[in-house]
Amino acid sequence: MQAAAGADGAPLPSGSVSFMDGDRSLGSAVLDSEGKATYSVDALPLGEQKITAVYEGDDSHSASSSAPSTVNSLASGVPGFTLSASASSLKTPAGVPVSTVITATPENGFAQAVSLSCSGVPYASVTCVFTPAQVTPGIPSAAAPNGVPALSTLSLQSIAPSGALLKDPASWRNDRTTYAVVVPGILALVGLGLARKRGLPGRINSSLKMLGLLALLLSGGLGLGACSQRYSYFHRPPSANPGTPVGVYTVTVSGITGTGSTLSTGSVKLTLDITAN
Repeated sequence: MQAAAGADGAPLPSGSVSFMDGDRSLGSAVLDSEGKATYSVDALPLGEQKITAVYEGDDSHSASSSAPSTVNSLASGVPGFTLSASASSLKTPAGVPVSTVITATPENGFAQAVSLSCSGVPYASVTCVFTPAQVTPGIPSAAAPNGVPALSTLSLQSIAPSGALLKDPASWRNDRTTYAVVVPGILALVGLGLARKRGLPGRINSSLKMLGLLALLLSGGLGLGACSQRYSYFHRPPSANPGTPVGVYTVTVSGITGTGSTLSTGSVKLTLDITAN
């Protein structure tokens, strides 16, 4: 961009000229020996821009500004996107989820669907859930010349440690298995006692003895089963789950779109600190 200050036949002005894009300053340049100021800008927002040159004035010349000059800025690079996170350092106890917002910011008119994924977390003990798992930045407009960023919430879920849950031995007294063992045993003893009484017919006596023996066998079988369950439970308890290991992990969130020569990728790194409960 170049601006010339001064009038024909008048002394050349001195000082500097500021270049404005609406209310936004692009930069300034000092007038040279010919009364011209030249300023270069790397890039302008996409779309139509209104550029003005504002002269600050000097001891002999008053301040002035030019009429707006229309510049239509086109995409100057390959469309793509960048990823960023609202919180890049996350800390949470094992088992408590933590989240951050991932933003896909378009560049050079990019407006394609971006699929999100993560890596670097302990396998099978931390899950990454994106909501949504695919985002699409909005197309450029006058209000958003570079395009509209798209957002996704990332939730990281770890696993809390859990020990072997041993049953209180005292609670076995209230277990129904106890009654299943004791009641048949009592009935068996009563039956055998009645069978020993005199005066009962032989057939009834034999039947009572048979029932008593069956009740004793049933009681013994249930008792052995119950004891076996108790022994196995206390001597070979359920395995403990150590949960997600405590430590600091680097989680890489990646985005990908397109295939082959049109493939575009972006990534952002997060720090996940898993602490003990």
